[in-house]
Amino acid sequence: MLAARPSRAQQPNKVRRIGFLIHSDAARPGLLRVEKAIKESLARAGYREGDNLIIERRYAEGNLERLPALADELVRLRVELIMTTFNETTIAAQRATRTIPIVMTTGSFPVENGFIQSHARPGGNITGLDSWPAATLSEKFFQLLKMALPDAKVVANLWGDTSPGGSRHFGTDFGRRMAEQVGLSIISVQVTPTRSVTQALDHIAALRPDVLAVQSSPATSPHFREIAAFAAKHKLVSIATSDLYVQQGGLLSYSPEAMLYDRIGSYVDRILHGANPADMPVEQPTKFALVLNNKTARAIGVSFQPSFLNRVDRFVE
Repeated sequence: MLAARPSRAQQPNKVRRIGFLIHSDAARPGLLRVEKAIKESLARAGYREGDNLIIERRYAEGNLERLPALADELVRLRVELIMTTFNETTIAAQRATRTIPIVMTTGSFPVENGFIQSHARPGGNITGLDSWPAATLSEKFFQLLKMALPDAKVVANLWGDTSPGGSRHFGTDFGRRMAEQVGLSIISVQVTPTRSVTQALDHIAALRPDVLAVQSSPATSPHFREIAAFAAKHKLVSIATSDLYVQQGGLLSYSPEAMLYDRIGSYVDRILHGANPADMPVEQPTKFALVLNNKTARAIGVSFQPSFLNRVDRFVE
């Protein structure tokens, strides 16, 4: 009689070593949420840090120029795969290795950025999650904006992603077409190494837009509280592509309901069992949530029509 084979969740005693290349510092609220979800996902797949798993974390602490050196360090450690956050970290990891598997925990425009050939068949050493499906996000985003403010004409788009596709897609031709369909025009203002968030916001104040759209990226997310305070000071309706913005005082957010972090454990497990990233489809979220901060709405004196409020999935006080 043959002995029963152990289930995949029952991992052998071998300790696996993986890397995690991170754009921010360890204490960043958004990262804490991501790390908790990924740790739980890995545990469900049978991997527990300190037991049968070592995670080599490398933090850029907001200095994206450090990412190439940190990626090279993970390669020298011969980790079995590298998890990444945001496009910038994936770019650094891809430049450091074309052989070690790379798993995106968040990302956008992976085809346009040259990470993968297609979502169905990535074709290289990168797979994982495309957190911001451009078509779905852009179209619905502007439709909701117009529903919230029917008289709005001009949207200031605050972005900071330095990758070729990245979060600037609201300001691309595609994003502009989506906005124009509902009678909105976009002015994009980028945060760069030579233009801080504060300077970008000062520029936006001079533009006097009707709406501020904030796109989550390594350059903007650490400053959500400052951006929310700016919008409140100027009585400006603002909406971000991360619900963390609302939690830190922002008015509105429209983002994936779940960022699929619970799928990361499956990607890691399959790769450690020999799966080829080239054949592992990149997944995208299909459900999105509109979140409204009632306290901020009262503070800036804005009220919305019932038709818009009926679309809100979650209210925050």
